[in-house]
Amino acid sequence: ASEVLLARCNRQLTKSSEGNNEEGAELKEASRQAILDAGEIYARRGMRTLALAYRDLADGVDFDAKSDHVLNADGSEALAVETELTFVSLVGIEDPLRKEVPGAIEKCYEAGIDVRLVTGDSPNTAVSI
Repeated sequence: ASEVLLARCNRQLTKSSEGNNEEGAELKEASRQAILDAGEIYARRGMRTLALAYRDLADGVDFDAKSDHVLNADGSEALAVETELTFVSLVGIEDPLRKEVPGAIEKCYEAGIDVRLVTGDSPNTAVSI
């Protein structure tokens, strides 16, 4: 989820005065909240969101080292190389319903079948769908 990746970012890619991309400023709380708000807007429109981030790694980095301050969703320690990332962008992807879906759902209702949606999308995306 975008918010999970964003929580692992401490910098954001910015444009220099010459218009070139460069690893820029610290990711401040106001910027972080603006990104989260944009993600919510995308989700309410039924879009899936992808957050893009990176981290330059030094030669010889220990890929097995654990973070001492970031946890995974299951409570385990995150890998250190998966933290202190630079946020690049938030992307909204439209994934429209196939044309036959509304008719199939209607037939289910007519047959007395309750239709349920099971999804890994954000709650706002699921409601929109």
